[in-house]
Amino acid sequence: ASNTPRDASSIPRDASSIPRDAGSILRDASSIPRDVTGILGDATSIPGDATSIPAHASSITVGSFGYVGNEMSEKALDLFEKIDLKLD
Repeated sequence: ASNTPRDASSIPRDASSIPRDAGSILRDASSIPRDVTGILGDATSIPGDATSIPAHASSITVGSFGYVGNEMSEKALDLFEKIDLKLD
């Protein structure tokens, strides 16, 4: 049985339920479905205190944390190379 929606009516029309920062994503990681965590391995082992992660951290940053945590440093470096840095 597939979990894929049959039509777009089940897709939320607003993003109010999406966490606004990477810290909240990591704090709530134990509620993320297992197939979504992929590279994170055991999401419940992620520390609950993610206050050191900046609010503007991107999905690339969070994904890289997952790769590093699973000793996949080459993949983490590949992701960081994709970041478009705009230095002040």
